[in-house]
Amino acid sequence: MEQLLSTTSLITGRIQHSGGQGMKAYSIKGEFLMGDEMSPFNREIEAEDEKDAYEKMVSLIGSEHRCKRNKIKVEAITEVPFDEIKDVFVKARIEGA
Repeated sequence: MEQLLSTTSLITGRIQHSGGQGMKAYSIKGEFLMGDEMSPFNREIEAEDEKDAYEKMVSLIGSEHRCKRNKIKVEAITEVPFDEIKDVFVKARIEGA
């Protein structure tokens, strides 16, 4: 039965993360080099803490836009209260965690 629950949690994304802390929503604002110009971004993401949020955001921007880490400038990372989360996917993943 535990194997089934483990597989189900992997499918639904409801995995308990280390430390027992739940996931939190963070709003990340910054800019990255796209071609010859700096392009701004402002995105919500779920993470365990600010450091994790930074790493996820840099990884996402890098993979989506083929941009190296040293060309990504994060200006602000702020925690977003649950009732103020705008991204429905982020809210659903936190709610299910």
